[in-house]
Amino acid sequence: MAEKKGSSTLSLMAIAKAIAATVRSVPGIAELGSGKYVEAATYGPSEKVIGVVVTSDHNQLTVEIHAIAA
Repeated sequence: MAEKKGSSTLSLMAIAKAIAATVRSVPGIAELGSGKYVEAATYGPSEKVIGVVVTSDHNQLTVEIHAIAA
């Protein structure tokens, strides 16, 4: 199998952590929320990022952010 040049792979947890840090740095955002009826989070081995849901399906990422305004 040939390698694709110029591409890289990031874990869903790494993406969720980066998004969470970026959203928290936005003025007017108090915190990330956990969701009202179900926990909104991205899950990894022994950890989770609450307030950011990152899923992958057929090479397409979907991101859901639960932010609480200040």
